Amino acid sequence: MMLGDLPALRLAPAAPPAPDAGFADAQPVSQATLTAAARATGSDHVILIAPDIAPARAAETLMPDPALVAAGLCLGYPARSVVSGMAVPQGLRLIPVARLEDGAPPPPPALLVPQIAGTLAANDTPQRAFHTGFELTAARPLPPPGAARDRAALAASLGADALNGVWWVLGNLHSLLGRGGVRTCWAETAPLLSDPSAPVRRIRELARLVRLETGLPVQALDRHQSRALKAMLPPWAPPEMWSDFLRALADLGAAGPPIAARYTRAAAAIWPAEPPGPG
Repeated sequence: MMLGDLPALRLAPAAPPAPDAGFADAQPVSQATLTAAARATGSDHVILIAPDIAPARAAETLMPDPALVAAGLCLGYPARSVVSGMAVPQGLRLIPVARLEDGAPPPPPALLVPQIAGTLAANDTPQRAFHTGFELTAARPLPPPGAARDRAALAASLGADALNGVWWVLGNLHSLLGRGGVRTCWAETAPLLSDPSAPVRRIRELARLVRLETGLPVQALDRHQSRALKAMLPPWAPPEMWSDFLRALADLGAAGPPIAARYTRAAAAIWPAEPPGPG
């Protein structure tokens, strides 16, 4: 079974249309109508497209492991931020219809499969870009020193070349400093809207503070530097996502090890210098 064989539902707001987007016939739904719409498909499973996600055409050809499907798990597939170019956990969900309840939010993924399934575009306004950058950074605990920590610093630094990307970066940096919630930090940041050069100056100030207070080597990148670095990013999910997935498979009992063995071999081929593992 491929993901494209299943009916797809799209939660609003939708991402901007793309000529090569997958699941073009996905039915728009709200959280209130999701369960009824899923049941009306007559399918045991549906694909749920998260808000602001543009699925890749190739996502339709992804094949979930039959053992994971048979276990009745909700599976998540990450996306790539159009601002930072980095992988984010929001994306697609493969959901057993039996797991949906009237009026309840859709179940969170029990496993995040490390296969990029689309792009996240939540940067149409400065405020939305700031909020999304802030919340994505807040959801990721800082890893210990090493390659993963360097990737976290890069993720917090990239974006100045994108639409409203400077506001996204400001959200990242405010989140890393931990001096208030997203609303408080946006209220502090919003006055910069009146001066086009002010966000860049503020990024330099906050990046210096983040380096001093957290040791995270974030950089104040201009749009040319950001674009050049994004062009060099690998197309795969990062080792941390692979390791988290392999670790979660351990909770599946006897079904876990055979699946983990297959994904471990794939991860080692993709990341030979930093092979992911469950430890």
